[in-house]
Amino acid sequence: MKSAVLLILGSIAFAVLWTGGMLWSSGTVDKTDVIILSVCGVFAGIAWYYAMRWVFQHIINVDPPYPLPRNPAAERWASNKVERDDDRSARLGDKCRRS
Repeated sequence: MKSAVLLILGSIAFAVLWTGGMLWSSGTVDKTDVIILSVCGVFAGIAWYYAMRWVFQHIINVDPPYPLPRNPAAERWASNKVERDDDRSARLGDKCRRS
């Protein structure tokens, strides 16, 4: 089963449980309460889906289902030689002597 399908099923389960919990905690159940809380449950399920998708892609670093674009700047930075401290101090001394 694909991870997106599991995420959709999880968001549906969250929406149903959230709506049921809100109906149960409200006490008296009217027709308007059921409609309003059902609509809010749908929005809560959608928000949960997008929040969990963001968490899985950015915080947990799960590979996305599509290839990421290359970043040539990062590759260029990684391939450059790192400058040592004594190289910097030598160049600083050269600048001081010239002035």
